Amino acid sequence: MQAGEFQGPFIWTVIAIMIWMLFAWYSSRLVSDTYVHKNKPPFHYLFRHFPRIIGYNVAVGLQLAVLNLPTVAALQFGIIVLLTLHNLFYVLLDRAFVRKSKPLLLAALGLSIIHIVYLYQAFPDNSIALKKNPQTLHITSCFFMSIFFFLFQIGFVWLMIWRREQLQKGRFQQKSNWKKGYDALAIGVFLLYVFILKSAWLADHVGALAATLLAFGLWIGFIYFIKNIAIKLHIRLGLPILVLAFIYGCFSHPYKVRLEKTETQYQYANRPDIDTYLNYWLQSPLRKDAITAADSAHPFNVYLVIADGGASKSGYWVASVLSKLEEETKSDFSKHLLSLAGASGGSVGNGAFYALLNEQIEKKQTVAFADESRKFFRGDFFTSSFARFLGPDLLRHFIPVLSVDDRAAVLERSMEGISESKLINNYFNGVVDTLFNNKGNLPMLFINTTNLQSGTPGVVSNIRINNDSKFTSRMDVLQLVDQQDSLDAPFKHSTMKLSTAVILGARFPYISPAGEINKKYFVDGGYFDNSGGGITLEVLQYLENRMNDTADNFNKLKHKLAFKVIYISNGNAEKGKDKELHPLVNDLAAPLLTVLGTYSKQTSMSNDKLRSYMLSGKLDTAKCPFQTLNLPMPNDTTDKMTYPMNWVISDYHLQRMDNNLKYVHAGDVLR
Repeated sequence: MQAGEFQGPFIWTVIAIMIWMLFAWYSSRLVSDTYVHKNKPPFHYLFRHFPRIIGYNVAVGLQLAVLNLPTVAALQFGIIVLLTLHNLFYVLLDRAFVRKSKPLLLAALGLSIIHIVYLYQAFPDNSIALKKNPQTLHITSCFFMSIFFFLFQIGFVWLMIWRREQLQKGRFQQKSNWKKGYDALAIGVFLLYVFILKSAWLADHVGALAATLLAFGLWIGFIYFIKNIAIKLHIRLGLPILVLAFIYGCFSHPYKVRLEKTETQYQYANRPDIDTYLNYWLQSPLRKDAITAADSAHPFNVYLVIADGGASKSGYWVASVLSKLEEETKSDFSKHLLSLAGASGGSVGNGAFYALLNEQIEKKQTVAFADESRKFFRGDFFTSSFARFLGPDLLRHFIPVLSVDDRAAVLERSMEGISESKLINNYFNGVVDTLFNNKGNLPMLFINTTNLQSGTPGVVSNIRINNDSKFTSRMDVLQLVDQQDSLDAPFKHSTMKLSTAVILGARFPYISPAGEINKKYFVDGGYFDNSGGGITLEVLQYLENRMNDTADNFNKLKHKLAFKVIYISNGNAEKGKDKELHPLVNDLAAPLLTVLGTYSKQTSMSNDKLRSYMLSGKLDTAKCPFQTLNLPMPNDTTDKMTYPMNWVISDYHLQRMDNNLKYVHAGDVLR
């Protein structure tokens, strides 16, 4: 969808598909020729067609992907049926071009016209129009993209047959001229990919889909190159390469968390503990008078926000909801906000909102919360990171001298400079010790992460987690950063940027590697608690214990404060039907499926415990003690399409989320 909304990604996607087709065909062609020459297999003439079919089906696959978009949903016959029909069409094209048969050529022309008419009819009515409507622009572009892909199929078959005819007639002096042209194209594409890796600006203009297709083209060329050598030398290179990677990995640790140098030793040890911060928060001039004047009849509402993970969709939804509450209440919402907790994309949304609050409250600047949030999450954080994954991050296992930022670090850098919100970019580019507020004006910030080795939940926070109060047993990540000087570390004293902090809790498998700090590896916070419900419950229970202690000053606040949890969710509330498990899946994938199942169940159970606690009456609560703001909102009964979970999101889906924001009203949420 995003490739269809912007001119650059659209053009580069069209170019990339042609390059991938050529690479897929010619690379496999070289291997096929070598194999036939060495082994003389039966039906060896079929080996001429296999590489062509591989290249041909690249365009077919992308065309089917377009037709399978949820806004198009045109695959009435099913993917397998259309895939089969396209490959039967290949046979017809091949015979028509080889034999120069007029009836076959007319049949191919007729089927081509029928298919183009089918494509036009397959797309939604009134969407094929050259107009810049965010809701239909990608559909219009994808229609023309489908036409291009189909024409590429036809042109590709013609080019292959024309090339064969020219070689047979001796009009090309040497067959190696094609190899030279292929090598020149491969070098050009490789250099382009290097520039994409180096320039976030170029990556943004090329787009996620085009960059991915270019990487696929390069990798298929590289793999076939290795395969070709293996066939010529009669050796198997797969196992030696894996052994080399394993041996190198025993001596290398390439995925260290990106930290910054500082001159301050143990600076995070100076963060206030929860008791100190609560005192600061209660005594802040922003709310002190209101709390003093409160009583059991008119308590002071205290809000605790928990936010689901889910990459850019959840980041934008969280930041947008919080921004709307702040703007609709004319900045009164933040005065009542005690904590922000979340994981993955929810932490990114919380982090963006926290940065804007800092600008408004600490720097006394007027902030357009909703506008800045939209400009930030409209940025393409995915392309640079995924390009790094499909490039250096795969090669670093075999090339010891390769020392560049990994894909997680590149994802962090993207959030520091690629979006249109320079304000949020600058905060994400700043270290957390300058951003964290220790005066109680801003809420407590909890960024969830998970320790890979032990499964222990960790947290990046503006308060000290491990202290005498022992309100939680979670791992304090910033305490580990403080200890860098005592272990093998790039700097004697280290600190962490906000971008690094939020991505440490958003390291989803494969998209980002586990990050190492002091030989402890951290992955996505959603493995243990994808919403922040767990640590929020611990905060509330700690407050309950203190308020029930008659010897504690907090006892005086017992009926002055009314607590409320705001849960910003982006999941489907409907429970899917249980399906039968195939015996092969049972044997091969049961452990993986169990882990994936517990991934969401752990969060839902934590949220259920928090909801039950809020309804138990152990603390004074607001009228609605647990408020869920789910994407999509229940009021939106017409839009049932799911949202993509990625670090790039199309304007189409941003507009859908904006439409859901119409059902979020501060007066209803904060009652």
